[in-house]
Amino acid sequence: MGLDSIVGLTAFPALGEGAEGKFHFTKPGWPSQPPFEMQLALMGRLFIASNAAQETAEDIGDLAYVNTEPAICMDVPDGKVVIPLEIVLRQGGTVANATWTAFIALDTAVRITSGNAVTARNYQVNTTQPRPSGVTIKKHSEAATALVCAANTVDMTMMGGLYVHDVDVATEFGHMIWTAKKYIAPILKGPASMAIHAYVATAAPQAFWHMIWAEFDTSELFTS
Repeated sequence: MGLDSIVGLTAFPALGEGAEGKFHFTKPGWPSQPPFEMQLALMGRLFIASNAAQETAEDIGDLAYVNTEPAICMDVPDGKVVIPLEIVLRQGGTVANATWTAFIALDTAVRITSGNAVTARNYQVNTTQPRPSGVTIKKHSEAATALVCAANTVDMTMMGGLYVHDVDVATEFGHMIWTAKKYIAPILKGPASMAIHAYVATAAPQAFWHMIWAEFDTSELFTS
């Protein structure tokens, strides 16, 4: 059973060179091809996770880098495939005279052992989701259970940097923004994980954050 039939879309057979087939056109006769991300959303394969307190930046980071204590971590279990599409951390607190460091790391194993659970929601916003997410996401909190993960098994940094000096200065350099529209997206074929680290030496960093990803069953994309 193909992916199109699973999500209720019309499937057409592959055609050879020079053969005629069906294609969607707009009323003026222009060919129509929705952006890949919008197709995924319509198919119910796009998901989002974010800070729960909408009006308050979350105290999710730490004072220093510890590879077993990221700010946010996503575990992708065996049988699932995740393609990250957008990850944003916007500095939301005030930490003067400090450097905010953040980076995204990938791993070939699931890592989470404890932490504060984050609810993943389908990007089709409705009381009835077309399908639930199969990943686990947990975050760090200075005021509650810290996020604890197993040590990373491989060293892969997808993005990272020192984002601002004097974090109380509201500039674009106080934000980490990764998008698949600019960078090549990894394919997290479970078991795998993606950890976001954020730390400021003088105080735990605060951030408004979200991550958006596409999610599939492994059998839909790979034969083995």
